[in-house]
Amino acid sequence: MKTKIDLKYLKKNLNLKKFISFLDNNTKDWGNDEAIYYDFLTACETDEISENELFNELNNWGKLNEKLYDGFFTGKFLPLISDNFKLEDISEVIGPKLTEVKQHHYIHQIISSKINKSFYVLVYQGFDLTNDGYYCRKKFSNINKAKDFIKEQQKKIERKIKKNL
Repeated sequence: MKTKIDLKYLKKNLNLKKFISFLDNNTKDWGNDEAIYYDFLTACETDEISENELFNELNNWGKLNEKLYDGFFTGKFLPLISDNFKLEDISEVIGPKLTEVKQHHYIHQIISSKINKSFYVLVYQGFDLTNDGYYCRKKFSNINKAKDFIKEQQKKIERKIKKNL
């Protein structure tokens, strides 16, 4: 591949309007894949390089890939890929360790978008290495409604975790 895939390349080729459309239309109640990441790659594809080629190029676990994946649970993924996004709030629910590699872990993030004046509730959901997910849960026009929604969701998650112990 002739093109160097780095953060600068991804930012330059990000179709922000397309990516925001994915956030607006692909909300989920639950997910065990990195839906936001795949939507991001789709929004970065060009005539020169497809989403699959971008994925294969980035999925070699290099420093850029580690930085992007780190953003999933720190809330910095969207602000990293575009100045349009800002991390407003982050909170988590962590269940008891079930085994050496299994533990419920939910991180709720509120990310604001300058372009459409919206607040997205993103969720990084972890259980083990094969069932992690990162997805858009819901969109709000008011940050306080987003915070209330997260509080309600976290209470439900805590009850569910306690029930399954």
